[in-house]
Amino acid sequence: MKRIILTGAQGTGKTTILNLLGGMDKASGGVITVDGENVTSYSKRRLTEYRRRDIGFVFQFYNLIPNLTALENVELMKDIVDININGLEVLDSVGLKDHANQFPAQLSGGEQQRVSIARAVAKQPTMLLCDEPTGNLDFKTSATLLKFLKENKIKHKILGNGSNLLFSDKTYNGVLIRLNEFDKVDFLPRNKIIVGAGYSLMKLSLQASKKGLAGLEFAAGIPGTVGGAIYMNAGAYKSDMGYIVQQVKVLTPDLKVITLSNKEMNFHYRSSFLQSHPGYICLEVVLKLTKGDKDALDEVIKERRKRRMESQPLEFPSAGSVFRNPEGMFAGQLIEEAGLKGKKIGGAMVSDKHANFIVNYDNATSEDIKYVIDYCHDEVLKKYGVELKIEQGLVLSL
Repeated sequence: MKRIILTGAQGTGKTTILNLLGGMDKASGGVITVDGENVTSYSKRRLTEYRRRDIGFVFQFYNLIPNLTALENVELMKDIVDININGLEVLDSVGLKDHANQFPAQLSGGEQQRVSIARAVAKQPTMLLCDEPTGNLDFKTSATLLKFLKENKIKHKILGNGSNLLFSDKTYNGVLIRLNEFDKVDFLPRNKIIVGAGYSLMKLSLQASKKGLAGLEFAAGIPGTVGGAIYMNAGAYKSDMGYIVQQVKVLTPDLKVITLSNKEMNFHYRSSFLQSHPGYICLEVVLKLTKGDKDALDEVIKERRKRRMESQPLEFPSAGSVFRNPEGMFAGQLIEEAGLKGKKIGGAMVSDKHANFIVNYDNATSEDIKYVIDYCHDEVLKKYGVELKIEQGLVLSL
């Protein structure tokens, strides 16, 4: 017997999606009966399992990608599976046609759920085959999925929260994988934390400060996952992940799970071993913090949150800081002094609040944003001889 594995955070309509995918008899009390067999929902693991004779599939349900509109989220299914869909018709079927060009952050929770359901409707029952299914999404399951993708030469990319990624206007012709089920966290003695790659970095920072653990408060405003933060060596306020990581559990290109030390991770400014070795995937991290004062840590986080609200264009969609700061300089300052604040191309604009943010102020395309990025890069290079390096990731459609 093989299994379909459907994942998603609480309230993302997993049971509804299973019904919409077809072949279901009824849903009652968390148990769905199909062909005389039960589908049991395990809320603790946020996992739904569906068993059916002679079918072997693995279906990963992904949360909405924040920098894609509702319509783009639905149409993302087109090249993941071999289907032709009309995204507007699918959105119309769940009452969201008028919201097609809005981003997830602009939608209510219920509307976001309906977009998720629309994506599943668009996908229909075409799923990935898994030879050795397991009962949960663990390291072994991930390795099995990656083995299948590699053997069948299917393009794929591992995502964290997608918060610093710029996606092409064209559909990504492959499989996007989020490790959001790797969300276990354990606070251990001696100020240590073991946390999964899919855990929210902001949430972890706040939890640590409430427990009087110092060293992670710099991350209270970084909207990514722990795994993404390790990959980027995310940081702020003269600190970063490299200062607090003790060791990292990774999946190697030959699908073995190994542990790398802090030194082996080779952390530097916005870089790590994982960036220079793209076949390695962060699964779990051990952090080492220090004892601190809860009230003092809370005050620091509140003060920085206020500063962030005042200095960053959080009222517009963006993928965060665009360029890395050159040594001894600030990218935003260079862009501002080059007279580029407020520069617009299409629907993209250099923020007039913080010049190292390029915002989507009017239904910008990815191409619009890329043009603004390139323009800022070229102008700063021409005026100051400084080569700005992009901090955001680009997800291409090729």
